[in-house]
Parts: sequence; C-alpha cells; structure tokens
Amino acid sequence: RRLDDKASLQHAFDTGRPRVAINCSFGDGMDFKELRSLAKQAQMAYTAVRDLRSPIQLHLTSVGEQNPARQALENIGMPGWIIHTHDESVWDVFDPSQLVILTPDADEDLEEVHDDKVYVIGGIVDRSVNKLQSLEQAQRHGAACLRRLP
Repeated sequence: RRLDDKASLQHAFDTGRPRVAINCSFGDGMDFKELRSLAKQAQMAYTAVRDLRSPIQLHLTSVGEQNPARQALENIGMPGWIIHTHDESVWDVFDPSQLVILTPDADEDLEEVHDDKVYVIGGIVDRSVNKLQSLEQAQRHGAACLRRLP
C-alpha cells in the first residue's frame, strides 16, 4: 500500500491535473494558532490526495524562509511530502490567465473544473473573519477569474 501511495503521489506531482495551489502569502497576518491550523489543513489536503489516489497536483506558494507559515508547515511534516513548494507567489509561479481564484467573496459559483486551470485556495485562517482578503489580493493582481465554492 505504501509503495502504491508513493507512486500515486509521484504521478500527481509529475503530471497531475488539475493543479491546486494553496496561496500561503497571508502568513504575516496570522497568529500561532492560525498558522498551525493552516498547516493542518494543508496536511489534510495532501493526505486526501494520497488516500484517494487523486490526480490533483498540489502546490504551496509563498512559502519562503521569511513566511511564518513555513515553520508551521515544516513542523507538521511538509519537507517529506511529495508536493510542489515555491518561495514565489502564486502570481509569479503561474500564468495569470490560467488562475481561478477561489474566494468566498466572489460573485459567481465554481460550476466546472478544467484540467488546464490552476485553482487557487487562499491559505487564510482568520478566527476574527477578516473578509475580502483573497478577493482584494486577486483584484490587485488583475485576476480575471474569481469563483466561490457553492
């Protein structure tokens, strides 16, 4: 089973589609508990891909040394994961025309998933609910496609 899991994860890493990126650029605005919660949620996404043998290719963006989320991710085991990690922002890693920004503040629901798109989840855990963070960041970067999960 373990070898099958690793082979499935490697296949998703190498050629998986669709791509899902967790945008970790919001780390500076979170406290220790929120950062730990973000790391646990990233771990849950990773284990779901592993356990379901999903073809989804996972990415973590903006996880450079200066991001406080990085330490929380490393503490939970990220260095041993078969996952794409990027110091750079999601806006620099991917072609902006491929991005679908998933935000609860979007006007339209996500109704279809396309293999040629990159679905961006805001790596935000805010116990105080700071609305519009991912939407405002997407607008600043000129994101063309904003969707909310139904």
